[in-house]
Amino acid sequence: MILPIIALTVCFSCVESSTSIEVRSSSVNKMSELIAHQRNDQRSAVEQDTSDVYFGVGCFWHVQHEFVDAERNILDRNDLDLTSRAGYAGGTKTDDEGRVCYHNPDNVAYYGDLGHGEVVSVTIPDSFANDFFTVYFDLFVNGDRADVGDRGLEYRSLVGIPGGRDSTLYASLASIAESKGMSLQVGIGDDPDNF
Repeated sequence: MILPIIALTVCFSCVESSTSIEVRSSSVNKMSELIAHQRNDQRSAVEQDTSDVYFGVGCFWHVQHEFVDAERNILDRNDLDLTSRAGYAGGTKTDDEGRVCYHNPDNVAYYGDLGHGEVVSVTIPDSFANDFFTVYFDLFVNGDRADVGDRGLEYRSLVGIPGGRDSTLYASLASIAESKGMSLQVGIGDDPDNF
């Protein structure tokens, strides 16, 4: 199997509609500031050189769960330090307002129509990249996605690393892919499903 490797092009946004609930509270903002400050204070020296890496292999909910577990087990992160976020990557388009959104009744900025796949973003220390690449490739079952019903470009398998193929992380990623019987391909955006 060939997985596209892409430079980082990820959108984490959502649609606003009359049915959405928006939370605006100074306590929420203060909590966010506190969490961000605490995260910066607790970051160890080994985490100083970090990269945002994006992993897609089917529906992002189970992928996010696996990477939350990896952050806890490999990096000993607590709930306030977790960075795994579900989002979209691999497309070249947004709507006129710059949005990429999940399924919604108004079909506004639907990520599939815009060429994006479901991914999970994780901020990882470069020194632990191999561990996280291994977690990613272990999500495949006999070279296929864990849920064989996850088909279509929305669920395609993809990895995003800073700089794409020119990244210092690329050789390690390619080596681990090869050890799992897979190979990487440079994505061009809006790529079709690779199964």
